Amino acid sequence: MTKGFDLKSMIVGLALGLALTAVLGAASKEKTGRFQFATNPGHAFVFDTQTGQVWEKFEGSSGGDNTSGFNEPKTTPASP
Repeated sequence: MTKGFDLKSMIVGLALGLALTAVLGAASKEKTGRFQFATNPGHAFVFDTQTGQVWEKFEGSSGGDNTSGFNEPKTTPASP
């Protein structure tokens, strides 16, 4: 008896695998954090993934810095 692959069974198996992957992916409640952070020597960045806004803090070699709202709150508190 020769065993070969059945094309119909392969297609059904692939379709079921894709459907299961889609269902499990849709059921995932895990969310990416809203703010992402990155640093380099003398630089710090905050990226808001929801709005796309970026804040940068730069400290020059002369000791001056450019914060442009870097130290300010990034979100407003919820109203009671």
